[in-house]
Amino acid sequence: MLEADGDAFVELNGYARTDAESPDYRRVPAPIQADSTSLAWQRKGQRISILQLPEMARDVIKEEVPIPWGAGIWRI
Repeated sequence: MLEADGDAFVELNGYARTDAESPDYRRVPAPIQADSTSLAWQRKGQRISILQLPEMARDVIKEEVPIPWGAGIWRI
């Protein structure tokens, strides 16, 4: 029987509702992209560096996306 704090239990039910830190394989790289315009040009989906964000946003916006949901949601 699995314990409520066991790794298999968390994988099945997800990391969103636990204090457990999600493992590296549950974080996928995701580039930061922005749309910008001026009077002379328009750019869509331009990749930008995290250093181009305001300092207050750098702790919130990351170049990765966590996958917090569990494998148990994929029932067929």
